[in-house]
Amino acid sequence: MESINQTPSAEQRCQCSRTWVLVVHNDFLQIEDYERNGDEKDLENLRRVFQVERHCRFGELANCDKEQILGTLSSKEKLIKLFHPNDDCKFFPLIYLKFCINNSINLHTPR
Repeated sequence: MESINQTPSAEQRCQCSRTWVLVVHNDFLQIEDYERNGDEKDLENLRRVFQVERHCRFGELANCDKEQILGTLSSKEKLIKLFHPNDDCKFFPLIYLKFCINNSINLHTPR
């Protein structure tokens, strides 16, 4: 019979957190007369809800170009390394959520 206080194995840890949340974001530009600057608060809220409260694996791609984002999303090895950097997990997620944060402003359109 296993002890309740026993440290879980790497396999058990992987199975417990098979929901991955990826946030793709870029630093917002400082825009005069705009009510919001930056995405720090959004990122903090997403991390709190998913990583802290829901115990999901949380990853972020910050300030990446299209090729870097697509390269990561299309590589199983890169995704596993992003979500499991410190262990030898080979499990893929049961649920995968992706959020893209942008400032929703078209800088080429006059306001």
